[in-house]
Amino acid sequence: MTVEIIRRTSLSQCSELQHALLDIVRPYYLDPTAVLERELRHCNVAYVHRDTHGSIAAFALFAYEELFVPGEEYVPTLYAGLCAASLTLQKKGMVFKLWSYACEEAIRWEKEHGKTILAWATTATPVTYYGASMYHHLEPRLDGSFSPTSIRYARALKAKHALGVDHDHPFVLKRYAISTRYSPFERSAIQQFCASKQFRIFDLLGIDESQGDRLLMIGRFKQQFGASVFRHKQGDL
Repeated sequence: MTVEIIRRTSLSQCSELQHALLDIVRPYYLDPTAVLERELRHCNVAYVHRDTHGSIAAFALFAYEELFVPGEEYVPTLYAGLCAASLTLQKKGMVFKLWSYACEEAIRWEKEHGKTILAWATTATPVTYYGASMYHHLEPRLDGSFSPTSIRYARALKAKHALGVDHDHPFVLKRYAISTRYSPFERSAIQQFCASKQFRIFDLLGIDESQGDRLLMIGRFKQQFGASVFRHKQGDL
């Protein structure tokens, strides 16, 4: 599998990329414009896979950043942003493979710099939560619980990125993505997945996707991956 990597200060500079990704995510949202624009402004690296015709067929957006955490000063972070595959590649694990490649790169960065990255994401879909199983110490846990030390990271992320309104649970983001709604197709897929996996954390924490609620997740990278099966090239977009 060949992974193309596109790096920019902000991916919103890539109009060709924006048009290509819009076509991929359209089936999953009522209107994907707002979420795609927000994610491209935030993220600074895209991992993409192209089909045999050279068109982007799957992608995963990420942002390497620094986070000021009281008591620790600046912590390197990696935000896992919007990701999707075309309908023709659904259930083939392409997005998970792109995530895995991003994790391999992050682990190499950690080894080169002698620092530990804080990985984080927001979601209202269980697929993303299960995809983050490649992280160590994923929080909150499936029952909604979390460690006392994780609270300061959640608070720092919420302060920097204005992640929703205040809530008693530090990982619940109320009305954070109010302009973003899943399509009936995607909501049905989420409901089926939750039922099959008995996934309950959204219900336990009162997260309602239709109201723009999201779950904040944090974790660290596992340090052992198998031999890489990826080839990569730098993108020209």
